[in-house]
Parts: sequence; C-alpha cells; structure tokens
Amino acid sequence: MTNDYHVSAAYLRLMLQGDERAAVLVSSRLGPELKVAANSNYVSGQLINRIYEIFASQGLDSWVTRYGTQLGVGSHGPLGFAVLSAPDLGTALETLTEFMVIRTSAFESQVRERQNRLEIVLVDRPHHPLAGRWIVESGFLVIQKLIETITLHPLGDNANLAFAYPELSSHKALEKLYNLPCNFDAAENILSIPASWARIPSPLSDPDGFLSNIAKCREMKLSLDQDKHDVMRLIHTRLQNHFDRRLSNQPHSGKIPSLTMIADELFMSPRTLIRKLERQGGSYKQVLEQVRLVRAEHLLKQTHFTAAEIAEKLGYQEPANFGRAFKRWTGRTPAAWRRNQ
Repeated sequence: MTNDYHVSAAYLRLMLQGDERAAVLVSSRLGPELKVAANSNYVSGQLINRIYEIFASQGLDSWVTRYGTQLGVGSHGPLGFAVLSAPDLGTALETLTEFMVIRTSAFESQVRERQNRLEIVLVDRPHHPLAGRWIVESGFLVIQKLIETITLHPLGDNANLAFAYPELSSHKALEKLYNLPCNFDAAENILSIPASWARIPSPLSDPDGFLSNIAKCREMKLSLDQDKHDVMRLIHTRLQNHFDRRLSNQPHSGKIPSLTMIADELFMSPRTLIRKLERQGGSYKQVLEQVRLVRAEHLLKQTHFTAAEIAEKLGYQEPANFGRAFKRWTGRTPAAWRRNQ
C-alpha cells in the first residue's frame, strides 16, 4: 500500500465482476498490475486514482451512479455484519466511523450531534479532484443504505445531504440515486438526520454477532496500524476482544490473558513487555482496569445485569472486589452509578 490511502480490493473485484466492459477497459490500460491488485487485500490509492481517471476519460461523470447498486452494507465483510447487528442506529454509525479504515482510508469520518441533528461528516483524504469526489459519494451511499436498513424506511424529507464541491452535470443522477435533494458548495460533506433516530433499535440486532464481528474489526484495524511498537494498544485490543468473547459466551473465553500470556504471543519476555509499557507511560494493570471500567459502565447503562453478574463477566471472583474497584474508579458504587444514569 502507498502512504496516501488504501481501498479494500473487494470493491475492485465487485466492479470487475459486475461490468465486463469495464474489466476489459481497465485491464487493457493497466495489464498485470490490475490482476495483482484484484488478488490482494488492499488496492493503493495511486492505482484507484488511475482507474477513476480511465473511467472519466470515457465520459463517466459519476462512479457511484454507475456502480453504486453493487455497494451494500453486507459487502463490507466483518464491518458490515457488525453495523447491521448493532443494537441501534447510533451504535451502528459510530461503529462504521471507528472501523471504516479496515475497508478504506480514503476519507475520515465523524458522527456528531448538533442542534438536534445527527451529522455524518466525510472528509476525503486523496485530495484528488476526481477520486476524492467519487469516494465521498460512494461513502454516503453506503451510509444511506445502512440508515434505511435499520429505520426500515427511506431517508425522505428528514434528511439533508451536502457536498463540499461545485454542482456538476451528474447532480440530477445523484439526487435520483440517493432519492434526496443534494446541495453543493457546502463547507463540509454532510449527511444530516434527526438526532432522535440514533435510538432506533436495529431489526437485525444480534448481541453475540455484534461482539464477535467487533473483535474481528479490532484485529483487522490493529494489523493496519503502522506503529507495531505500540504494545499498550496491542494489549488493549487483546483484552477488549477477550471480554467481548466472554460477553457473547464464546468458547475459550474463560481466563483473562495475563501479562505473561500476552508477552508470549508477542514473542518477547514479560520483562521486555513491562519495559515497553513503562516507556509508553503505562502498565498492564492500568490497561486492564481501563478496559474493565469501560465494559462495566456499558453493562450498567445498557443491560439489566446485576452487579454480581457484571463482576463475573469482567473476571472478578468476588462481586465485592468489583464493587470496590468500581468505586475507586468512579467514586460511586455500581448501583449508585446506575441510578444516576
């Protein structure tokens, strides 16, 4: 991959398989390079730019209006399954934003709430006059399909869509594709919906499936991380995935991985791992407590588990130990914290 951006090769394969003429066109221009890219995990941004330029040279003004029907939430692998099985729309959008990099780093995404509106913001990273626009248009189509799958109705008049580039000849085709009026020359690329929609439960919600696919997304995101020396992050991911497996009652999820176990997995001695953690200003115990606190707050807020049940799921042998730890972290007992929420 190049240092600019990457796109999952699955999207390239979808396009080549779905349009024989397009496959012949780009193959004739790119030759063996295209075949290598299609059989890899990711395609470099430089190659995507060249492919888009080839299409544009043939008169295509909008990639997404031609190939958008091939894009679906389910085509996003573990990330697609995670967002569809999320408990509600808000969680689904936050999950999509957090892990989109495992499918593409072509844009930065953000979900924010402002004036009773939920805004999904996309910022293109290629800064290529063609690729940046086409990638943002494709991103919004995937987000639109996700929202409509969970809400079970079209976005309609409650949604607003704006692009941070001038209106082009393809604007009518875009409005037909999204079934929404599209505004141009905006300050940001934004899809806006009512903030209350975030609480709409997903009809496909599957707690076990959600946690299982989130764990896969974390591992994939970690494998893309450029800093392989960030042992604190490695341990954090390892512990998050462990507790996800415990919560979904998956096998081999009993004992919390110790510092020694993780050091073995990273092919280093426990002493070396401790030194690396100290250089990052932390320790195994601090990471474990941070993960437990986040999990405890989520379970107290989102579930009806008792404090004793939460203690068991977080690996405490005695509920009292969990109670003391939680009060040390938050200044309140689990019951008092839950009442306040």
